[in-house]
Formats: sequence, structure tokens, C-alpha cells
Amino acid sequence: MNPHFHDTVYYLKRAGYHAKHGALESYESIQHRLGTKPEPTRAEVVRHRVGQVRGRASAAVGTVRRSVGRRASVSSERNA
Repeated sequence: MNPHFHDTVYYLKRAGYHAKHGALESYESIQHRLGTKPEPTRAEVVRHRVGQVRGRASAAVGTVRRSVGRRASVSSERNA
């Protein structure tokens, strides 16, 4: 292909990237001035939910470990 074509594609992608980020910056500054809170992204929502599930899971594991520990100590006392 023509090297000018590659250059053109590169600069178009770069211009699109900068236009997107410029628009996002403008949008964020408007939100900041209005005092509105941006909605969380999907990734942020998923991260929050995973954190909640992780907390519940570790609480459940702790409960099971304590329960198993108590049962093990009771059965060792019976065998002694």
C-alpha cells in the first residue's frame, strides 16, 4: 500500500483519540460545575459487586473454620 495511506490512517486515529478525550474532559468539567456525580461504569459496578461477594465469602469461610476448629477440639477431648 501507499505509505501516505498508512500515514493518513495513523493521523485519523490519533485525531479521533484526541477528539474523544477532549470531549470527555469538557463533559467532566461541566459535570463538576453542575455538581452532578457521574454514573459508574460497568467495570466499576462489577468491581464493587465482586468486592461484596469476596467479603461475604471470606466471612463464610471464617465461620466454617471456627466451626470446624470447635468440632475438632471437642472430638479430640472425647478421644483422650
